[in-house]
Amino acid sequence: MAIIFINYRTGDESFAAVTLDDALSARFGAANVFRDSRSIPPGTDFEPVLWRNLARSSVLVVVIGPRWLTGTGNSNRLLEPGDFVRQEIAFALRIGLDIVPVLVGGTAMPAAADLPTEIQPLVTRQYRRVHARTAEADVRTLVDDLARTYGGEPPMSESQPPAGTVVLIDPDGRAGPPAALVERLLAQASISTGVVHHDGARLRVTCPGERDAIALITGLVPALDRELSSVPDAGPLRISMAHGDPATAMADARRLIGDSVLDSVLAATAAARLVLIVTDELHHLVIRPGHRLIDKSAYARVDLPGAAAAWVHVPGFAHPRGLPPQRPAPAPHNSVGRVTGDVAQVGDVAGDFVMGDKVAGSKINYGGGGAA
Repeated sequence: MAIIFINYRTGDESFAAVTLDDALSARFGAANVFRDSRSIPPGTDFEPVLWRNLARSSVLVVVIGPRWLTGTGNSNRLLEPGDFVRQEIAFALRIGLDIVPVLVGGTAMPAAADLPTEIQPLVTRQYRRVHARTAEADVRTLVDDLARTYGGEPPMSESQPPAGTVVLIDPDGRAGPPAALVERLLAQASISTGVVHHDGARLRVTCPGERDAIALITGLVPALDRELSSVPDAGPLRISMAHGDPATAMADARRLIGDSVLDSVLAATAAARLVLIVTDELHHLVIRPGHRLIDKSAYARVDLPGAAAAWVHVPGFAHPRGLPPQRPAPAPHNSVGRVTGDVAQVGDVAGDFVMGDKVAGSKINYGGGGAA
């Protein structure tokens, strides 16, 4: 699921940013929506948190009200190099994020001449508008638009346990990383919701939401690998990661951490400091979509006895070694999937088989029949 970063100016219709935050959080989950005053804990060095979260976002929502240029003063704040509204937009443009300006009330899109050169492309981005009298409907339309593009789901009922990610860190009989170190690395990766527990000789990290699953893979795992590189005779660590409701994720993480495939990989990769194994669900959710900080080609599929597939990764290696032979991928069957565009045949979608999944758009036929 997408991470949505809300950019706004304090003193410029801040209620609009809060209203958008509430509505987007209800649809995407609060962990997948970043608004600095809510998302950054008190006392935190906020600048690193801003840039880390913006770097792993999918879209920047820029709230523009009548005092967007000046805030509570009289001068154009955007002309100040240290202005954070300017810096966030410039950073988003540099890394190629989608940007959606949201104009509040009758506010006009700023003229390019009023903006620093580095953020002038903002004025050509398709905008949405939120009026005070129709705010509820306008915000709902905006959220629906973003959900269609970035995959937000309606909020779950309160009786349904929230999905989260469970990480197990097993030192394999050696002295593993202390809980305090893991907590520090979680903080460095801006995973403020992560909780570290002792699980026998292992450490267990639990995090709600999907955004932290991305941060665990892009932040915690590489950081642990770097820490181990400076400790003589440390490791190797076994790390398993699963996503889902708390009970299922815990069971899956424990099943993976003890699988013999990790023995094979570590035996064939003497220089490895850690090996990561993730569930197929987590791979589909976080790795397969192609996050900019994740090399999905470095994850290898393994078929576990009596269980769904899992995916193995060894940091520093282009491909895990020592994997057992895998079963061939199942052949497509006669069912109907969906794909962007007109009717297509199996294999026409980015070179991958489509197994009846919803991709978005018109229907696909399996076996060459007509469109249903």
